[in-house]
Amino acid sequence: MSKRVLIHGADPTLLETRRRILSLDGIAAETVLNGSIMVDLIRAKRPDLLIVCSSLPLDLQQRDVRAASAVRPKVRCLVLAPHRHTGSEISDADTVVHPFDGPERFVSEVRKLLSS
Repeated sequence: MSKRVLIHGADPTLLETRRRILSLDGIAAETVLNGSIMVDLIRAKRPDLLIVCSSLPLDLQQRDVRAASAVRPKVRCLVLAPHRHTGSEISDADTVVHPFDGPERFVSEVRKLLSS
């Protein structure tokens, strides 16, 4: 069974870029722009990993992580944080990655979360 990945954010170009980066590495992902639809998709499709894009402000990133965990407690969450964080700002995320760490780190962290 293949793993399901959902990417949520506010910028369609960034979402598509991240989806394509994963696709080039053999990881299929779906993107969503709306937080309410994100919750519905988590309920319906039961993704293994939620990626929260840096195009969302910190408070909405935290909201997404908490909403995902409430709807599907087993979902792993990777946050692409627009600033370097200590981790306490997004306390419920499994991993926080800075987008400028590059696509290799992004894909590596996604693979790590999907395999755990």
